[in-house]
Amino acid sequence: MTRKIIFATFLVILIGCATMDKMKTLKRFQDAERGYRTLLARSQFEPAMRYIEPTWLKDHPDTLKLLKDYRITSCEVEKATISEDGARVTQKVVIHYFKTDRMVLKKMRNEQDWRYNRDQRRWFLTNGMPRFN
Repeated sequence: MTRKIIFATFLVILIGCATMDKMKTLKRFQDAERGYRTLLARSQFEPAMRYIEPTWLKDHPDTLKLLKDYRITSCEVEKATISEDGARVTQKVVIHYFKTDRMVLKKMRNEQDWRYNRDQRRWFLTNGMPRFN
């Protein structure tokens, strides 16, 4: 919970210093990241894939099939780094999950690389869905 507050405070401080365009871009990021993280936390992988960069999805057509046996119990941002122009965000995320046939809770660290597509005016996760083991 404290990490969420720190992350939210961090974004508010950055937004306070940014230009209006940058503020809109960062607000879009906050909305996209929250939507994606919420879907992941509910193990709703198919709708979460709309946040993934289309080229990555094309190169990884079996992604949904690989995720079907996994459930996520939590997904928390540890650290976020925003580029100077506000068009790229790198996050370190901790994901707790289990495979349904084993029921053993595991933890993984996942680095997420988000980029803003100015033409589409939306954020995409460029390095795809988490890879569980």
